[in-house]
Amino acid sequence: MKRQNQVRYAPLMLAALVGSASFAQAAGPTKTSAPAKRIARAPQNAGGKPVVIPRHQLPNEKNFEFQHRPSVIPDVPARFQAPAARGARPETSLKGLDMKPEAPVAQPKGAAAFQLPKGAMPALGAEAVLQLKETNDQLKTVESYTADELRLFEAYVLLEDQKKPLPALGNFATLMTKKSALQDSARWGYAHAALALGLRVQYEVTLLEFLSRGTPAWSTRATESLVRNSDMDKSVWVQHLSETQFGSLKVEAPSDAYLMLRVHRQIAQKQVKDALETLKQIAPNSKIFGLRAYFEALLEYRQGSLAPAKTSLATALKQHPEAFRENEIKAKANMLMGRLSFQSRDFNNAFEAYRNVPKNNPVWPEAMMEQALSQILYEDFEGAAGNMFSLHTDFFKKSYSPDSYLIRTVGYLNLCQYADALQVVQDLQRKYKPILEGLERYGKVKGTSDYDTIREFAKNPGVSDVKGVARPFLFAWTQDPDFQRHQVRINQFEDELEAFRGLSLTVVKQERELSKKIAEASDAVSAAVAAKADAEKMAKLKNQLESAKVESKMLQLARKSLAQIRPEITAKLEGLKDERKALALEALSQRRTSLHGALKGVIDQSEVLLYEIYNGAGDHLRFQAAGGEIEARRTASLNPKKDEAVNWKFKGEIWEDELGHFRSSLSNVCAKETASN
Repeated sequence: MKRQNQVRYAPLMLAALVGSASFAQAAGPTKTSAPAKRIARAPQNAGGKPVVIPRHQLPNEKNFEFQHRPSVIPDVPARFQAPAARGARPETSLKGLDMKPEAPVAQPKGAAAFQLPKGAMPALGAEAVLQLKETNDQLKTVESYTADELRLFEAYVLLEDQKKPLPALGNFATLMTKKSALQDSARWGYAHAALALGLRVQYEVTLLEFLSRGTPAWSTRATESLVRNSDMDKSVWVQHLSETQFGSLKVEAPSDAYLMLRVHRQIAQKQVKDALETLKQIAPNSKIFGLRAYFEALLEYRQGSLAPAKTSLATALKQHPEAFRENEIKAKANMLMGRLSFQSRDFNNAFEAYRNVPKNNPVWPEAMMEQALSQILYEDFEGAAGNMFSLHTDFFKKSYSPDSYLIRTVGYLNLCQYADALQVVQDLQRKYKPILEGLERYGKVKGTSDYDTIREFAKNPGVSDVKGVARPFLFAWTQDPDFQRHQVRINQFEDELEAFRGLSLTVVKQERELSKKIAEASDAVSAAVAAKADAEKMAKLKNQLESAKVESKMLQLARKSLAQIRPEITAKLEGLKDERKALALEALSQRRTSLHGALKGVIDQSEVLLYEIYNGAGDHLRFQAAGGEIEARRTASLNPKKDEAVNWKFKGEIWEDELGHFRSSLSNVCAKETASN
């Protein structure tokens, strides 16, 4: 009804408005409530006359005049234009449609056009109702990250993104000690942070925990990581596997380093056939193919296959010389080749193999002695005696090679050079009898540790003796392969202990550097605010400041974490070191017993040789006294390559580059009846 009244009274209101307007025009001006405004007068002078204000003269330049320019309407952009017609538009047909014209509707005119329709007003429609359908959706609680989860995330960012393993290591260590769902992830991160810091033992020992627990997913990941990061010289994880773990270990793409670690484990367990199968997985173009060929020949020889072992190693040396260029593998391969040839009485090849052993390798004196034995069996006595002369020069006066004196003496005896043979035996007894006596006194002292003795010698290598044991014997004592292998691991554990203890000091240094960095970043932000720098620069400076603060906080947490786990890590590494030390001590004890027995046998043999020298010299003198004639003759010889066989005639100081393979200038003066055939 309200709307109807408004519509119904509209003409009356319009008439009233028109009437009021006409009335206003007829009545003239009326008083309003607006306040009257004073009209400002022009300034006057002293006489009361208005001051004339000059009018502003507008310039007449043309540039101030209006200039008509036609409007330029730009073209419609191409993207708003109608697409081009692709073809003729089909003709529209209106046939069939009922198109009857409608009668025109009469439109009201005049006052009738403004009249309201007659009749009752139509009823209003029903009020619209919005139909809402109820749903079963329920609000879910969104859990935020816990403090440990955020800490784990920050540690991984430091490790993988920012390449800062030290602060990451400490934070992983704290989370690793907590029994939660994050423990495995923290242990994984700790292992790889330790590897990035060079703490290989902690990396391997930490990942071995996944294998010992038997969790399938983590065990697989740990195995892949260990195999991928294996180091042939430093890795210890394969040796620490149990029999079950080692037997069930499956690797799809093994690395060469892992294969060699597996071979060492199989050799230690005397699984020769399995070791040979593992070696076959190393490709001929591998960098360690020389090591593969060496172990294949060695294992075949252990199985009693002398000829196949010799053939396979000789083929590898000939076809793949580049695989044997390194000093260590070259020495090992040629020593083994010489021994295999010696066993098969192929003295020519044995002689050449021993000659190929590098002089700067510790096994070179041993190769010289074995080469001299080959020459003696080939009856090249001059060559055998000459080779041993190099080992008896002042250059080797501190070396341990008692067998070389026996070999040289035998060479002189077969040449009937009894005076020289006697001199060599006397030199042997003069040098090695005191060593034997000191060794026997050392063995009678109770409570003496062989490992401590060698350790003291290692700290003072220039001493003449340690606890009565002479320096030459001490050096030979340390050349045991088993002891050296265990000692390498002991040194590795000690180095890692020292490195781990130094991490706390490194953290403190980095904290100081970060404090300085934070102060500089804060000053830079303040300067940028004062200079009203742009938003981009401000954001960059603030980001640097916040990043430094976060890293500083992580370092503080890492320092506390390292202090907490230091006792546990130290105890673990000390335990591993003690295990290896026990094995090293056992190897040293066996080595000392073996060397002691061998030296005692050499001294006993020297007494026998003295008897042979005196007896042979007497027979030789009696032969000459009876009128026998002595004719110097040449015997069979194993000569080196052309122009390399020389006689040793130099006396005095010996230089390293003068050492080599020489032949004695002495001739065979034995009687024909007793000459060697």
